[in-house]
Amino acid sequence: MLKKIAWLRTLGISVEDIRKIITYKLSLQKAIQSRSVSLQDEIADLRNSQHICDQILQNKDIDFDHLNVEAFTPDLEEHWNENRKVLRLDSVGFFFFWGSALVWGSITVICTCMAAIAFRFLPDKIPIQWAQGEVSQTAGRWLIFMYPIACVIIRFLVKPFVARRLCQIGYIHASIVDYTVNFLCLLALIIEAFTILYLTGIVRHIEVWIILSALLFTGVLLSARKYL
Repeated sequence: MLKKIAWLRTLGISVEDIRKIITYKLSLQKAIQSRSVSLQDEIADLRNSQHICDQILQNKDIDFDHLNVEAFTPDLEEHWNENRKVLRLDSVGFFFFWGSALVWGSITVICTCMAAIAFRFLPDKIPIQWAQGEVSQTAGRWLIFMYPIACVIIRFLVKPFVARRLCQIGYIHASIVDYTVNFLCLLALIIEAFTILYLTGIVRHIEVWIILSALLFTGVLLSARKYL
């Protein structure tokens, strides 16, 4: 049996699929067929990568400083999506994923759903400002919808100001702007969740969550920036 398992692993069959084959939850034929389709996709990706490499080699004067990736991959967004698996385990992959419209849309949807579900259970007044762990200012519960609205405003109205400010301090890459904008939307989500949980008495201090989020944001940004 071990010989068969090892042989299937050399074909790229996952351990989980091998377990299903052994327990008769997945037929060998279906597993092999699925792997064959995956290999075809991988072969197509490899051929595309080889084609790009050949193009670069034909331009022998190109060095890293003068490398224009758009010249070899005109549709860069599609290229990121097709190679997401390559990037998903490192900080650069996380950086580009976090700056995507998908993440922004997910944050906005979560903010909206949280506000809609919590609204009927909220008191007439909710906290909107804290000082030393205590509520210093309140407002009508309708302001809970301020957070998903803030996500839209940040993405479409605040983004140009963020881009201008980052450009002034030397962060001129468009992906850094998207990454920063989505982080600001994440802060809106964190504060909204904290507001709801604060009223239930589950949590009392938001500073820890904001500090941890800021450290993660800064760490990934600094790690990925050297490759941009």
